[in-house]
Amino acid sequence: MLNKQEAYTFTDDHLLKASSIISTEFWNVHELLSQNFANRSEQLEAIKELIRLGNAMVKISEARSALF
Repeated sequence: MLNKQEAYTFTDDHLLKASSIISTEFWNVHELLSQNFANRSEQLEAIKELIRLGNAMVKISEARSALF
């Protein structure tokens, strides 16, 4: 069984990994937005994905802050 500090460290490590994954995806979609789109609906979907990823980054940051 993990003690409280080990649990925090374990959770923080997972949040850092999630943050890294989400950040990479965010910047991939951000770069995608600089390219030409076949139509506006594709562009809108990319923007929605960028917003979703940005919101996920905020939630992860808030979760990490709440740990300590």
